[in-house]
Amino acid sequence: MGAAAEYVAREYGRPCETREVAVVLVAAAAPVQVLPNDPNRMAWIVWNLGAGAAQVGPTSAVGALFGSNVAAAGGMVGASVREDGELPSRVLWGFSTVGTTLYILETVAL
Repeated sequence: MGAAAEYVAREYGRPCETREVAVVLVAAAAPVQVLPNDPNRMAWIVWNLGAGAAQVGPTSAVGALFGSNVAAAGGMVGASVREDGELPSRVLWGFSTVGTTLYILETVAL
């Protein structure tokens, strides 16, 4: 186990792993589930890799006017149990008016 993994294990009180996923959001389509519910997820970070802005949020009502904005071309937003309680463990939805790709890292307790 490397130093970063040891630190994360101490921080959360148990071993964890980091998973990655890329999700394409089609322009002005319905909101997309970008992360499923996972009671063992301790944190996530979302980067916007595309040229269009995106919104993410804990409900399928996320849209152009509702959600946390993830700015185009490298904008990011994150959540952790330390800062946000159980929010990171819930379903995460995404939406983009013009379309974009989200890159997500999630930390999950083993």
